[in-house]
Amino acid sequence: MSDGDGVEERRHFMHVCYSIAGYSDVAWEILDTFARRQSLVLQDPLAKKLWDRSILVERLKQMRQRIMQNQQVLMDAMVWDLAENMVGPPAGLGDSEPPPGQLIIPDGHEISQHNSSKAVSTIKQFVRDWSQEGAAEREKCYGPLTKALQKYVPLDPNRQRLPKVVTPGSGLGRLTFDVARLGYHAEGNEFSYHMLLGTMWVLNDCDEPLSTTIYPFVLDTNGRQGALDHLRGVQIPDVCPSDFCDPASGFGNISMRGGEFCEVYKDCSGDIDALLSAFFIDTANNIFHYIRCFADTVRPGGLWANVGPLLWHYSKEGGGEEQSVSIELAWEEVKPAIEKYFDIREEDRVDCLYTDRGSKRKLYHCVYFAAIRNDVPVGGVSSPVH
Repeated sequence: MSDGDGVEERRHFMHVCYSIAGYSDVAWEILDTFARRQSLVLQDPLAKKLWDRSILVERLKQMRQRIMQNQQVLMDAMVWDLAENMVGPPAGLGDSEPPPGQLIIPDGHEISQHNSSKAVSTIKQFVRDWSQEGAAEREKCYGPLTKALQKYVPLDPNRQRLPKVVTPGSGLGRLTFDVARLGYHAEGNEFSYHMLLGTMWVLNDCDEPLSTTIYPFVLDTNGRQGALDHLRGVQIPDVCPSDFCDPASGFGNISMRGGEFCEVYKDCSGDIDALLSAFFIDTANNIFHYIRCFADTVRPGGLWANVGPLLWHYSKEGGGEEQSVSIELAWEEVKPAIEKYFDIREEDRVDCLYTDRGSKRKLYHCVYFAAIRNDVPVGGVSSPVH
C-alpha cells in the first residue's frame, strides 16, 4: 500500500467514525419528521378529542432519551480506545484528527447517506448476533453451517494444528466466535469498518453478559402492535466472549482480517480448511470471481457451506447505483459454476429471518449447500469488476 493509499484509508476510517458520532443527528432528523407529521394531525379539532397530545409529547421525550443512550453506546463501544487499533491515528489529515478524548465532526463535513445508514443498522445488527432475542435467527442461519463444519471437517484429537475456518462477510463476528468456541481456528473477514469496530468491542471489551442496553427499534414507528414496542431495550451481549476465549492471548483460535475477500485472500491458495458464507455470496458484482476465489483458497477435500438468498446487492433492485456492474443469476445458473470446483453433498432451502426489526421482519427463502472442494485447478487470473 502506498503512502497515498494509507492516508486515504485513514480518511475513510475517520468518515466512518464521524458517521458513528453523527448517529444522533440523523436520528433527530427522522424524529423531527415523525413529530411534525403527528403534530399536523393534531391540528384537527376532532382528532384532538380522540388522542391526547400529552401522549405524543411524552413519547417524543422517551424516544430522545433512547437515541442519546444509543449514541453513547456507539461511541463507548465502537470509537473510544478502539480507533487506533484499526488503522492508527489519522496523522497528516489536519482538522480530521480528533483531539484526545473527543471526536469533533469538522465544520462543513457531510456524512454520506451510506455511512449514516450503516451507523443506524449496526445497532440492529447487534440484536441478531449478540442478543438472546436473536438466538432463533442465528440457529436458522448459522446452525446449518456449523453442523456441516462438524460433519465434513471434524476435529481430530490427534491433530497437529486446528483446521482453519474462514467466515467471509462476518459482520459483527458471531459466526466467527461460534466456530472458535467449537474448537476450530476461526478467521472472520469483513469489509465494513462499522462491523469491524463492533466486532472488536464485543470480543475485546465486553466483560459481562447482558451488560449493555441498546434501543435498536427507537426509530421504527411503523407496524407496531403495542404503543411502546419501539421503546423496548435489548441487552447485549448474550454471552461474554472472554468466558470462552482468553483476550490476553489474542483469543488463541480467533482472528479478524479487514478488506474485500478476494483481495485479502488472493495469495492464500489452499490455505483454508473450511469456508462458511452466511448471506454473503450475493454481495458480488461478479459471482464467478467469488467462486473462483473460494475454489483457490479452499484446499482439496475442504468444505464450502453456504446459507443465503440471491438478492444481488449491486442490482438496481438490491440498491446498487445505476452504473454498477451486476451479474444477476438464478441458483440454477450459479450451481453449475460451483460444481466445476466443488462436489455438492447437501442442498436444501431454508427460511431465515434476517435482523429483527421490532414488529417488522423479513423472511428470506435461502439456498443452503455443503460442498467439498475437488482437485480441479483454478487456472488463469480473474479480472474483478467494481
